[in-house]
Amino acid sequence: MRDEDKTKEQLIEEIVALRRQTAALEARCSAFELSDREPFLSILQDNNTSITQKQGATTEALFNLNERLLADATRLAKAGETLRVAKDQLESVLAAVPGMVSWISADLHYLGVNDHLAELFGLSPDEFIGKDIGFLGAGSDFNNFVEDFFKSPVRDRFGEIVSSIDGTSRHYLIVAQKYNRDRAAFIVGIDITKRQQTLAVLQRLATFDGLTQIANRRCFDETLEREWRRMMREEEPLSLILCDIDRFKTYNDTYGHQAGDDCLQKVAAAMAEAAQRPGDLVARYGGEEFALILPSTPSYGAVTVAKNIRKSLKGLKIPHEQSRTGYVTVSFGISSLIPTIRSSFTGLLESADRALYQAKQEGRDRIVVSSGLKPG
Repeated sequence: MRDEDKTKEQLIEEIVALRRQTAALEARCSAFELSDREPFLSILQDNNTSITQKQGATTEALFNLNERLLADATRLAKAGETLRVAKDQLESVLAAVPGMVSWISADLHYLGVNDHLAELFGLSPDEFIGKDIGFLGAGSDFNNFVEDFFKSPVRDRFGEIVSSIDGTSRHYLIVAQKYNRDRAAFIVGIDITKRQQTLAVLQRLATFDGLTQIANRRCFDETLEREWRRMMREEEPLSLILCDIDRFKTYNDTYGHQAGDDCLQKVAAAMAEAAQRPGDLVARYGGEEFALILPSTPSYGAVTVAKNIRKSLKGLKIPHEQSRTGYVTVSFGISSLIPTIRSSFTGLLESADRALYQAKQEGRDRIVVSSGLKPG
C-alpha cells in the first residue's frame, strides 16, 4: 500500500515501529566488545540510513495526510456553516409564511409542521409528529384533499377547502407538492376566509335588489333557466308567478317616491315570507313587478302561495286612496308545467305574463292561472 493511501494511525504506527527497530539494533551493537562491533556498525549504519529514509518518507506522508485532513475539516466546516445558514433561511421563510405549513407522509401522518399551524390549535410542533392527519378533527376536506393527492400521479396540486377552527368554518387555499420520490408532501394552507366573505358580499350585490333585498332580474333569469333544466331531468312541475302592484304609478304620485319605496319593501317582504322552501325564489322583476319561481310545484300549489301573499297584504292594509279597496293590492298571473325538450322557459314566462295581463283586464286584485302555453 502506498504511503499516501494509508490512514494517519497506520503512518504513526510505522514511525513507532521504525524507532523501535533502530533502538534494538543500537542495543545489540553496544553488547559486543569494541573489537567485535565493526561488522555490526556497518549493518547499523546501513539500517540507520534505510530507517531514516523510511522515517522521512513516512513523516512526509503523515504531514501530507494532516494537510489533507485539515483541508477536509475546513471544507466540512464551510459546508456546515452553509447548511446552518440554509436552515436559518428556511426557518425564516416558514415563519414569514402567513399560513399553515406541514410535511405529510404518503401514509397520511404528520412529519412536521410550522409554528403557526401548531399555535392555531394550541399545540407544539412536536405534538404533531407521527400523528394521523385527522387527529385535529378539523373536518374531512383537508383529509380528502391530501389522500386524493397521494393517490394521483401529479406532483403538485392546489385547491380550496373548508376547515373547522374552534368551531368556526375557515376557508383555505391549499398548495401541495410531493418530494422524496413521492413518499411525502410539502403542504401550505393560506387562510382566504376574508376573501370568500368579500366575494359573497359582491355576489349578493350582483344578484340582489338593493331596495327590496330580494333577488334582482339577473338572478331571476339565471335561476329560471337552471331550475327549468333541473325540473326537466327530474320530470317535476315548475310554477312561475308574475305579479304587479295595482295602480302603483298613482300611488307614487299621491304619496311620493319615498312612500313608494316603502311600499315596494313591504310587498317584497310579504312575498318572501310566503315562499320560503329551499329552491323557491322571489325576485324584483321590474319597477313594481315581482316574480316567484316555485320548483316541484303544480299550479294549485302556486295558487296557494299567491293567496297567502294576498292575505298578508290585506293584513298590512297599506293605504292607497286611489284603489277601489282603499289599500294596496296586487294582481297575479300563474303558469305551470313539467318542462320537456318540446317546451321552453321563455314559453312559461310568456304564459304567466298573459295571465297577469288578464288579471289586470278583469279588474285587478285577483289571481289568474294560465290555461295553456303557446310554443316558446
